[in-house]
Amino acid sequence: MTFEVTILGSNAAVPAFGRHPSAQVLNVNEQYYLIDCGEGTQIRMNDYSIRRHRINQIFISHLHGDHVFGLIGLLTSYSLGQRKEPMDIFGPEGIQEFLEVQLKISQSHLTYDLNVHVVDPTQSNLIFRDKNVEVTTIPLDHRIPACGYLFREKKRLLNVIPEKLIEFGIDI
Repeated sequence: MTFEVTILGSNAAVPAFGRHPSAQVLNVNEQYYLIDCGEGTQIRMNDYSIRRHRINQIFISHLHGDHVFGLIGLLTSYSLGQRKEPMDIFGPEGIQEFLEVQLKISQSHLTYDLNVHVVDPTQSNLIFRDKNVEVTTIPLDHRIPACGYLFREKKRLLNVIPEKLIEFGIDI
């Protein structure tokens, strides 16, 4: 079972040599989740051979540029690659408008459905679950509304042969 985080960037607003704006990729059993999407995220994904087509959910902590300025480029790159699978984006109030304005002004059209989920960064809420994880928001104290995301791996059922448990006298 895989559960690993790749730090693509963790620097503040201005990139510096060897440091990049915020973006992390969580790999849980070969399903990838993107957390924040600072400028240069796509290049960093290439650097680490991240399988970007496996990303179906993006979680944005807040709307400062160093956490979102790579997002529209990533979304339009997916369209250039003829993506068909829907994409879910989770973020604070303003994320929908942020994306709509950029898509409109750049006259960009997506080849897939974009599902934007506005989260309340002032309280902890379960906002997403799939077969691998449950994601809960964590309120953060920042200059603008911001939240962290807690990813909890879901427990999996044991992969056992019931007859063998009986045969060897194993009680669960």
